[in-house]
Amino acid sequence: MEIPDIPKEIPPTSQKKQLMFHPQKRNKVLFWVSLALVLIGLAGFIYWFTYGRFHEFTDDAYVSGNTVMITAQVPGIVTTIYVQDTDYVIKDTPLVQLDRTDHEIALEKSKKELAETVRDVAKLFADATGFDIALLIVAADDSVMPQTREHLEILKFLKIK
Repeated sequence: MEIPDIPKEIPPTSQKKQLMFHPQKRNKVLFWVSLALVLIGLAGFIYWFTYGRFHEFTDDAYVSGNTVMITAQVPGIVTTIYVQDTDYVIKDTPLVQLDRTDHEIALEKSKKELAETVRDVAKLFADATGFDIALLIVAADDSVMPQTREHLEILKFLKIK
């Protein structure tokens, strides 16, 4: 096995200088590289300051926000949906529209019951007007009570003296 020859001579100093960078050239390169890094850092800071700090970005995460569960005040069939999932909603904005048929039927039934009650009360007043006289007794130890005044108003309404 042979060992390669190692040169015994050292190159002259002029050749050494050619192999190394000149200090002025090295300072220029270092200045431009430093300036480029500072400008890149400044651009990154400006991006973060104007946009990045206000916007979240993620590939796989859960975001929590102001979510509120809603429930219906009255039962019914949904006919129209005005909002989508995760939409921003202002207070008192309708979210869905319910079928009005059941509510209209209930309203008509209530109107019918009210009319029957009015007829019954009118019949009671008609029956009560058959009296020509009424006797109102007040206890001597009590003064005039609010019920007494109310009874007097009813008698006045029924035109009973």
